[in-house]
Amino acid sequence: MVTDKRPTSELTADLSKALQELRKTEETLVARKADESAARHAATNALNDHNAAQKCVDELVEQLRDTRHGDWASRRMIPARLGHCSGEASE
Repeated sequence: MVTDKRPTSELTADLSKALQELRKTEETLVARKADESAARHAATNALNDHNAAQKCVDELVEQLRDTRHGDWASRRMIPARLGHCSGEASE
């Protein structure tokens, strides 16, 4: 495909516009990567908090089981342990 040569002034003007667009998209990309990093950090913190709360529940349930009386002595899975917050969890 043969095209007519464009004038240098037109090429440099188009190059300038393209470079400006590239700068804008790079700024957006860097900002989104920072957002992604912050979101991953927040998700990790939330998971750590959830795991700490689950560990506390597990320890308290285990202490109740150690009393060896009533329903707490059984080793059924509790809904929170199964990832459910309702009584619909299988036992």
